[in-house]
Amino acid sequence: MAKSKDKPFPQISDAKKRAFLVAYAKCGGVCKSAEAVGISDRTHRNWIHDDAEYKAAFEDAGEAYVQKLEAEADRRATEGVEEPVYQGGELVGTKLKFSDTLLIFRLKGLKPEKYRERIEHKGQVEHKLRVVEDGDWYANADRLSAQTNGAPNSSAHESGPVQSGGNGKTVGQNGHGPAGGS
Repeated sequence: MAKSKDKPFPQISDAKKRAFLVAYAKCGGVCKSAEAVGISDRTHRNWIHDDAEYKAAFEDAGEAYVQKLEAEADRRATEGVEEPVYQGGELVGTKLKFSDTLLIFRLKGLKPEKYRERIEHKGQVEHKLRVVEDGDWYANADRLSAQTNGAPNSSAHESGPVQSGGNGKTVGQNGHGPAGGS
């Protein structure tokens, strides 16, 4: 977020726009920020559309909010948070609680090449396809349609499986329907 000694977002001269950006950098919510400064979220969208400088400042405000959240995640993960300890319904002290989950997410975000999930796939995938001759295409398409609509068809088992284009439609030799058409 661009700042000067006098005011944040000095490149934005309109006081309402600047107030919105300050609110957004603090809370990260468009509706909440708009409500805080007395505008509609539609007004904000219009500013984004009509004012390139405002749009850039809005992106800066969003980045400032993300940095705020990252700092809080780091603090909770490494410095911990004081939590109350009760015994017999009475407060007897506090304990420091750290967040391993936040630490894991921060490490994954900062060094994904080292901490990302690694999944290894083993095994084989088998595909059985039968290329349908162009002359047989319509007959096989009718048979497939009858099968998917639940209509009995005695020829369903006679000609074997029909090649599918992945969308449930039968395809010909070249993968584009009968005789090369789509």
